[in-house]
Amino acid sequence: MALENDINLGIPARGPKGDKGDKGEKGDAGAQGLQGVQGPQGKTGATGPVGPQGPAGQNANDATHILQSGDFNNIRTNGYYETNGTFANSPLPGEWGELSVITGEHYTRQVWTKGDSGEMFIRSRKYNSDNWTSWYKIGTYETSPYWQDSTVSYAHGVVVNGICDLRVKVRITSSSWHDLLHGLPEAAENFTFWWNSENAKIGKFSMNGNALACRADQEDDYDVHLTYAVKM
Repeated sequence: MALENDINLGIPARGPKGDKGDKGEKGDAGAQGLQGVQGPQGKTGATGPVGPQGPAGQNANDATHILQSGDFNNIRTNGYYETNGTFANSPLPGEWGELSVITGEHYTRQVWTKGDSGEMFIRSRKYNSDNWTSWYKIGTYETSPYWQDSTVSYAHGVVVNGICDLRVKVRITSSSWHDLLHGLPEAAENFTFWWNSENAKIGKFSMNGNALACRADQEDDYDVHLTYAVKM
């Protein structure tokens, strides 16, 4: 029985705490949240030293092709070729050597080197033509002519890239022809020309193959200097 002076606080009476129950099973995971904002990019690290360059690879055209027979006129592909003495249109028929071919947009060039001496010859052709230029010898070499006439006291010739530069000292003792020199580099074409003094024509020179002859109307000592294209 409640006493008259009891105060009703409106709070239900609570009994003593009971024992703790067993842990329940883990619930399902919730949905993934939104990705956070990306942070600023870090600084680039220092570049390491460059390694040494490796050896260059070999171009396929660098290999030397061994050819047994054929015609130089038909070898037009870039490359290097070893040729024997059977090839047609060789600068020195019957000789072995090395042929290099360089083909561009407008021209093809051939350079042939004689195997045992290193003598070199060159020629070329246009891209739209089957006609090759004549071979001519590259470089400088001295000639060794032999004297046919006692009028010659000195002879010296130098060939530079297909042009012979010839100097001769002669003593003319009669107006007849003098057979001066044989064994010169053969001229591309035979020729005859007048030998002039300051006032008049005094004689003629004649170049026939590898031989030089002359005549003069006046007896005297003469220093002769002439150039001509060499046949190849």
